Amino acid sequence: MAGGRKGLLWGYLAACLLAAVFIAVRLFGGGALDTDIQSLLPAKALKPPIREAMVQAGAAASSRVAMLVSAPTPEQAQAAADDLSKRLKASGIFVDAAVDGEQTARWMFANRNQLRCEPTPAGFDPESAVQASLVQLYSPVAPVSGEMLLRDPFLLTLRLTGCLLPTTGFGAPSADGAILITGRLTGSAFKLDTQASFTEVVEAWTQAHKAEGVKVARAGAAFHAEDGARHAKKDISTVGVASTLGIVLLLLIVFRRFRALPITLLVVGAGYLGSLAAVFAVFQTVHMLTFVFGSAFVGVTADYAIYYLSTGPMTRWQSGAERLKMIFRPVTVCMLTSAMGFGCLALFGVPIFSQMAVFAVGGLLSAWACAFLIVPLFDRTVAEAKAERFAGLWARLEAARGRLSWNAWTLAAFLVVFTAGAAWAITHFSTLDDVRKFQPRSPVLVAEEEAVRKASGIGFSPNFLLSWGPTADAAKAREAAVLAALPTEARGGILAPGRFDPSAAERAATQARIEEALLTPRLPERAVLLGIPVADFKPLDAPGDVKLPGWIASLGGESQHLSYLIAPVPEAAAPAVIAATKGLTDAAYVDPASAYSGAFSSYRRMAGLAVLAAFGAIGLVLLVIYRRLSSLSVLIAPAMGVAGGVIAASALGTPMSFFSLMGAFVVVGTGADYSILRYEAAIGKRSPLAGLPILITALTAILSMGLLSLSSTYPVRAFGIAVAAGLAISYGLSFVAAYFGGRDVREA
Repeated sequence: MAGGRKGLLWGYLAACLLAAVFIAVRLFGGGALDTDIQSLLPAKALKPPIREAMVQAGAAASSRVAMLVSAPTPEQAQAAADDLSKRLKASGIFVDAAVDGEQTARWMFANRNQLRCEPTPAGFDPESAVQASLVQLYSPVAPVSGEMLLRDPFLLTLRLTGCLLPTTGFGAPSADGAILITGRLTGSAFKLDTQASFTEVVEAWTQAHKAEGVKVARAGAAFHAEDGARHAKKDISTVGVASTLGIVLLLLIVFRRFRALPITLLVVGAGYLGSLAAVFAVFQTVHMLTFVFGSAFVGVTADYAIYYLSTGPMTRWQSGAERLKMIFRPVTVCMLTSAMGFGCLALFGVPIFSQMAVFAVGGLLSAWACAFLIVPLFDRTVAEAKAERFAGLWARLEAARGRLSWNAWTLAAFLVVFTAGAAWAITHFSTLDDVRKFQPRSPVLVAEEEAVRKASGIGFSPNFLLSWGPTADAAKAREAAVLAALPTEARGGILAPGRFDPSAAERAATQARIEEALLTPRLPERAVLLGIPVADFKPLDAPGDVKLPGWIASLGGESQHLSYLIAPVPEAAAPAVIAATKGLTDAAYVDPASAYSGAFSSYRRMAGLAVLAAFGAIGLVLLVIYRRLSSLSVLIAPAMGVAGGVIAASALGTPMSFFSLMGAFVVVGTGADYSILRYEAAIGKRSPLAGLPILITALTAILSMGLLSLSSTYPVRAFGIAVAAGLAISYGLSFVAAYFGGRDVREA
């Protein structure tokens, strides 16, 4: 082995070892995997405050969970609910709503003279406050103490609790004896470790009480995320196992040597190693769907092993140097164009496709290096008799492949079918940009969530009122103005953070109004009623050091020098909020699903232009390498493949989407390989790969990518259909490049 190549080999092996250690640290360190549907969303299609507010609002809403426990008797339901609460508390991943409620009560008590139920200070009705306090004062269940009356003689805290917080049955039995347990997770609902810990507790509790007839209705994003993660894992298993078995069977049929399998798996493993190292090095967290894509990537990285293995029977196992010389140039050109095609996935600011791009490029480079540095060490030669037998088998397979070549009739038939398919696609063309249809929700969980909503009144709407301004007080003032414009019934259901923590001006105005209209004129009368000297009351103490409850703090933030507030809005109040924010430049009603759907619609149109740009970029690379205009014929087959992917998707009832066009990038990059190898052979570059090797690699790619169409997740399914159909057509029409390349040589 030449010294330079030996140095590259040892360098590559050292890099692989370091990559393996790095991957193990990231994986076992936790927090590296992500199942958040928001990771599928474009990062640059929305204004930063709206984008960040949507992500933050989604995080706050997704952490909320509710479970309605029912049993044959109320006593059994209470006992089971108590056990579940105990288990969740012990797990450390769940905070009961009672804890947040206590913190909120402390905050409202400390700020009782600066908060109000009414939209404006002038709307504060002292008579209403007095009557409400009398009702609470004489109620046998009201949490009233002597110390509380000294500090809050008109029980403003209890009044605020009734108007600022929604009325729900937290912890109380419903009419049928069911018990509601609600709270929030301490970690992200979309992290696998959080999902696993939480769902394991719930599942263990379910099994422990199953024999008693105890049932639970679940509500919250954590349950949907866990269900989605389980389906993603199933997709990985299905696609990975099926594609691997198919590729193994194909290799055994073609090479008739068991050694071909571990060699191919070695290159695939090297590709995965490079992919994982690259994606974990670039991204803090990696989405599970990236690994679904990776399970189909087997058919691409296996190509480099197949190309080298093919030179064995084709040359009767000449020296490794001769075999490498035969394929190094065309395979390297294929690797570069494939990397360019996959790399274009990173152009859109969609995190998951940026991850796929890095995953693919890292895997291609590592698999390519493995094929040229390590594989030759394991496939040096075979006995002369075996070499002759394998060469004869290869010749027969090549002859069989040759009989599959196009003729005038088959080409005409293809063009007729293609044209008819194009006409069908044009007349039945449809698009899908609605993110709510990208990942199907479990009907069981949807039904359980509805049961929780009916029993408790708790909704899980992700829509919200967004108010912003140059300062936090400006954002609070805008939110207050919008709320003031709403009817009472709409305002009551909105959890507006500015009502719990108003601006300094609002605080001062409210305190002045309460002191003027209530405390000064009515306190002597209340002192007589309670039998407490006026001098003993301390109703105007400062808020002190009471900390703003975390759930309120999570509904605000800053982005690019703008402060913003997030106020979750129930569906019933949406029309009023939309009307109140119409025409405003510093407040808006935000429906994340609609906003992201609009973003995907825009990106879908941009992606079509980007595919054309990818063709242009690859065309320039081809011109630089070959210095022949005929090299552009390489692009004809993948161009037809891209169109064929659209036609196939339409025929299968799959609408055109951003994800379909992402599949076009794979067709551009990988589909061009088949034409490049045919073109290399036609112009006399000693490429031996123009026949059977292309068919083998095309079948492995089509098999692995095509199985993505079985995924239950729409983005993956659309991607798989576009790629499988596109690559099949790209291979079938790769002869076009050979025709133009051969004609160019003949004319020269």
